[in-house]
This record gives sequence, structure tokens and C-alpha cells, in this order.
Amino acid sequence: MLTIINTDINNGIGFCINGKITKDDIDLAFSELKLKTDEYNNIVVYCEVKDFVGVKFSAFLEEFKDLFSIQKTSIEKIAVVTDDERVKSTIIFEKKFIKKAELKTFTLNQKQNAINFLTTKY
Repeated sequence: MLTIINTDINNGIGFCINGKITKDDIDLAFSELKLKTDEYNNIVVYCEVKDFVGVKFSAFLEEFKDLFSIQKTSIEKIAVVTDDERVKSTIIFEKKFIKKAELKTFTLNQKQNAINFLTTKY
């Protein structure tokens, strides 16, 4: 299940993944991203992963890359918050392919650090 969460970041969108991800969940995420990108040219993404089953996390990231290669919007930063080692290793691998966005992982007890990372300008 994917739910939209409030990040209190104007140009930010937040997701929480807890369980199986379905096509409806991905459609919801894209719908919310479209709303945010209609308002802001550059956005940041907070993704909290509590438990992940179903599609591979790398496939989920691929969907994000496909979406933003089509649109003119730029993702500046992505914070993935998880204690799942499988997800962390996927992120390390995916960093090589996501060129424009700065991508960092945080543990579940570092949620505020993730928010700080997303709101800090270069």
C-alpha cells in the first residue's frame, strides 16, 4: 500500500510504502506528482519505506524515471527513509542511473534528517 503523506515542504511530495504496491498505488503516486509538478518546476520527493512487497523497488524507481523523462519537470532531491537493507542496496545501485536528482537514504529514526536534506539548498 502506498499512501501520500504531508512533508510540509511546499515543492515536496511524500509517499509512505507499507506492504504490497499495486498499479493503483503507482497511478495515485503519479497523479499526486502531476499535481505538484503543475505548481512547481523543481520538486523534492520524500519516500518512506516501512515494508515493501510486490514489485521490486527498482521497478518502482524505474516508473519515476520514466515519468520524469517524459515531463519537463525536474526532481532536485529524493530522500528514501527505510531500514530495509534490500531497498538501501537498490538505492545505491540506482544512484548511478539517476543523474539529475540527488538521492540519499536515511533510517526510519532519521526522518527529520531526510526532511532537512530535502529543504537545504545547495
